Amino acid sequence: MLLEFIQNISLDTWYAAMLYICLFSFVLIVVLFVKKHYDVVHFRAREKQKEIRDEFLQNLKKENISSAASDLGFAHQKNIDQGSITESNRAQKENMREVNSAMRDIETQVARENYHQAESELIRVLSLVPYHKKAHERLSFIYLKQGMYSRAEAAYIDAIALDSRNASLYTNLGLAFYNQEKMKDAYDSYAYALRLDDTKINRYINLAQVQYQIGHKKEALKTFRQALKKDPKNVQLLRFVGEISQELGEKEDAIIVYRKILELEPYNEEIVLILQKIES
Repeated sequence: MLLEFIQNISLDTWYAAMLYICLFSFVLIVVLFVKKHYDVVHFRAREKQKEIRDEFLQNLKKENISSAASDLGFAHQKNIDQGSITESNRAQKENMREVNSAMRDIETQVARENYHQAESELIRVLSLVPYHKKAHERLSFIYLKQGMYSRAEAAYIDAIALDSRNASLYTNLGLAFYNQEKMKDAYDSYAYALRLDDTKINRYINLAQVQYQIGHKKEALKTFRQALKKDPKNVQLLRFVGEISQELGEKEDAIIVYRKILELEPYNEEIVLILQKIES
């Protein structure tokens, strides 16, 4: 029956079917070729981006931040000569009213934790003003808050290229690294943030915790002690110092620290028990 059906098909129908098959095959080949070409270009772009970011991290370790920013292609935009504004910059100035309005809306969206809407608006702002410092910072923050640590890392590096003396950016970049378990990079970021601004206790804690996790316990203890000089009554810091002193076998130092905690918190039963255990 199938053979009879095939024999009844006209020659024109066969030709049409073959034509459609050839056309479909041609389209499929073109699509596959374009996809392969796109994949190659996209791969090369990713490799180039990785190369640039790796160079940034090397410069971060050497504290050569201006070079890192230049490598990322942003440094030359940091100080625009207002006496010779280009047509592009005029267009950006015309967009500023819209951008400023959008940034106010974005802050509202961030406060409401409506991060997807804020992200869309920030991307639109950056399409109008690519070197908007606050927009880069907020986009980085949104990625960090959503747990998108790889994106946050890339976004903070871009933000740092525009504002290389902002300690908070390095702190948050360190947090993005930390959450990806890139401890050496987190260490470098936290260390540089602390060098830029040593007024915040959390910067010491961030650095010391990473130092501890990578096995540099003596360095961690030293960093916590530096923080204690700025805030001698900080019980959290005292506990860190006491615990690490114990681990390093510095029994007398640990006892002194725990007694200091009891002076501040006389009814802290946990510390009482720890002291009893150490002194017994």
